[in-house]
Amino acid sequence: MISAELTRWPWNRTPAFLMIDDIGDMRVGEGREGDWGFSGPGLDSTWEFFNETYRRAVPSLRIVAFACVGRFLNAPETAGLRVQRGGKIGELLRIIGKERYAELGFHGMDHTAANGRPECAGVPDFGEWLARGRTLLEEMAETRVIGGKCPGYEGYERVAESLKPAGFRWWADAWTPVRGRRRNIHGGREIIASSSGVRLFPANIGAYTGLYKKRVSITEKIAMPMKRSRLLARARFLVEKGIPVSIQTHYAALRPDGTRQVYNLYDDRPLLLPLLVGLDGLVWWALPREICDYLDTMDCLSFRVDGFKIIIDCDNPLWEVSFRVHPCPSFLRAPDGYRVYPKVGLFTFLPRPGEYEAVF
Repeated sequence: MISAELTRWPWNRTPAFLMIDDIGDMRVGEGREGDWGFSGPGLDSTWEFFNETYRRAVPSLRIVAFACVGRFLNAPETAGLRVQRGGKIGELLRIIGKERYAELGFHGMDHTAANGRPECAGVPDFGEWLARGRTLLEEMAETRVIGGKCPGYEGYERVAESLKPAGFRWWADAWTPVRGRRRNIHGGREIIASSSGVRLFPANIGAYTGLYKKRVSITEKIAMPMKRSRLLARARFLVEKGIPVSIQTHYAALRPDGTRQVYNLYDDRPLLLPLLVGLDGLVWWALPREICDYLDTMDCLSFRVDGFKIIIDCDNPLWEVSFRVHPCPSFLRAPDGYRVYPKVGLFTFLPRPGEYEAVF
């Protein structure tokens, strides 16, 4: 006789990924910190910086890149900085769309209206806006797009009923940051499903240094190691609770009005990079679409134990699941005769229907 239980996540590891907002056809100033996508994937681009800095340090990292397909950040250019448009954004989107470690998400047409307000605040027909934007992004990137986010997280309530008909499977709907320190850490939110079945992902973690300020105090610089430790503790809080670690940042740093973008790959590197390195090996780096596949598989999965057999019923499994079996057998013999061996005490496999026999 055996007993068996499913772990909450595959390999018993909480999923994590990096949300990179605001990829669009614009470059501000001369340095690559102002490249929002104009320079494509080539030299002196933010994409080059991301790969040299983050991907090199954490090769297993997974990202979702939120892109705008129109006149990105259509806001007043008041700082006298050179703003370039009409670059290699299409090439960049195609590169991202082909990478196994990346997923593209729709982030509006222009992101920002001419009055500086988030685009979602003034869209007259959300169904048409979502369908047109998603189609255009898919054509530019030559890949399927099934997720997205309203600029500034403003407008989910307005688009909610239109997401499913427009072909979206998931949506980043809210900023719910973990706060506190030591034993008083709190916050964060689970992935939930909307009334229409769209998976709703929150952003739970942000790495903000504030070091781009013109006047940074010595105290702030000295406090950086403590900030790193506190940020990793907040992420571990989510990991221990099994709440997905969704980390918020932005692609570039310099805006057309001359201000620095809060949360970005450049300025927050002293906190963001150690956070990603610290999580590596503790989490399941996963794309939103992969997490959706897993959750859909779990929704349709049922099983029972009969003697030394695990009998599984699951229609159209999309992702692997992990079982903990006691006492632990040498292997499980799958319905097709394939042997599933334990790894770190877990049996992880695609749960096709049938009997899985424990063999000692």
